[in-house]
Amino acid sequence: MSAKLLSMKKPALNTYNLYASLLSLIGPEENAWSWVMNHFIQIVRFNSYQTYFFDTHRLLYHHCPWVDAFCIPKSMIGTSDSSLSGFIKEQLERDTYLWLSADQYYLSASPLHQKHHFVHELFLFGYDERQNIVHIADHFKDGRYEHAVCSFDELEQAFRSSYAQGKFADQVYLFSKHMNMQDEFNAEQVYFLLDAYLNAKDTFHYNKSDNCMYGVAALEQLPADLLRLVEGTHADLRPFQLLWERSELMASRIQYMNLRLQLDADNRLLRTAMTQKNAIQAIRNLLTKFNLSGNEVLLNRSQSLLRQYIEEEKRWIPELMTAVSRTIG
Repeated sequence: MSAKLLSMKKPALNTYNLYASLLSLIGPEENAWSWVMNHFIQIVRFNSYQTYFFDTHRLLYHHCPWVDAFCIPKSMIGTSDSSLSGFIKEQLERDTYLWLSADQYYLSASPLHQKHHFVHELFLFGYDERQNIVHIADHFKDGRYEHAVCSFDELEQAFRSSYAQGKFADQVYLFSKHMNMQDEFNAEQVYFLLDAYLNAKDTFHYNKSDNCMYGVAALEQLPADLLRLVEGTHADLRPFQLLWERSELMASRIQYMNLRLQLDADNRLLRTAMTQKNAIQAIRNLLTKFNLSGNEVLLNRSQSLLRQYIEEEKRWIPELMTAVSRTIG
C-alpha cells in the first residue's frame, strides 16, 4: 500500500480556487514572490455574471514561470474506477498536482453533500491507498479554502457526474512545480497594470461576447450590484474578499518595492494602502452582518463606504504610479 502527500503552502490569495491552489503550490520562495508582486493588480468584471476576478484569471498558470501546466480531455482518463484512481496515483507519484471539476453533491467534505449538485474545481495533492483517501482542497465551508479528504469512490462519483460547463469542466489540469531561479520582478509591469486599473484599460483580450469591464470602472458597478439586491437575497461577498486580498497584496508590494527600490521612504503610500485595506474589510464585515440580519441600514452604509473607497482609489493610485515611475531606469 502506497501513499503520497505533496507540499501545500499557505496561499496569499484564496478568494477563488485557482489563485489559492496555484499559490499553495509555488509557495513563498523569494523568486516566486517576485512573480506574485507583478500580478494581481488589475480587476475584471464579467458583466453577464456580475462576477469579479483578477485579469487573466484561468490562464494565470500559463503565465507562471514556477509551474509547468498541461491539460488533457476528461474522456482520455477512461471510464472505470480503477483507471481514474490509477491515473491520480500515477500523477501524484510524479509530484504532479491535479485540478479537475467535481460535483460536490458526492463529496462528504462539502456542506452540499447529498443536498445539492454543484460542480466546482477541486485540487488534488495527495493520496493514501491504505486509508482509501485522496487529499483535496476547495472552498468547502463558509467560503474558506480548506484541505480535506474524500474516498476514491466519492471522487469517482463526483468526477464522472460533473456535467459539462464549457471547455474548462471537460479538462483535467496537471500542475508540477518548476524550479525557476529567475527574479521575475518587473516595475514596468506594475506601472502598466496600475495605469490599466486606474483608466479601465483592457489588459487581457477576452472573447468579446464576455462583455467585460476593467479596473476602477468595474469597481464602480459594485454599488449598483448591491442596489439590485431584492428582499431575502444575500450580498455576494466574493468581490469584497477579492478587493481585500488585492489591498493586502498592494501593501505587501509597496513594502517589497521599498526594500528593493526605495519606493516609499516616508511610508506615506504604505499608510494609504493599509487604510484602503481596512476600509474594504469594514465594508466586507458590514455586508456579512447584512447577510445574517437583512438590516438595510447595514447595506446602505456599505454602499456609502464603497463609494468613498473607490474615490480614494482614484486619488492615490496616481501618486503610487508616480513613485513607481521613478524606480524605472
